[in-house]
Amino acid sequence: MISLLVEQLEEATPPSIMLFFWLCALQIRGKSAVVIGRSKIVGSPMAELLKWNDATVTVCHSKTVNIQEITKNADIVVVAARQPEVSTCCSSAIVYP
Repeated sequence: MISLLVEQLEEATPPSIMLFFWLCALQIRGKSAVVIGRSKIVGSPMAELLKWNDATVTVCHSKTVNIQEITKNADIVVVAARQPEVSTCCSSAIVYP
């Protein structure tokens, strides 16, 4: 029972991110989105939600070559990776308007 509850809480992350985007009035349709991480709990569901909202989605992971270049060209970047080196390698490419 507890493991089921924990699983349900973890699966709340992608919808919570989408709610955050909605509250910030972020237009997703037609945008280029990069999701860093491909886990069944956060990364993959996040990519699916972005696709269902008409974004063009690229999924990167620890074996992806040249993550910096990929994230530099993205309109939306969601980092859902467990390995800190994956998220830090793209941080210099992220530009805030």
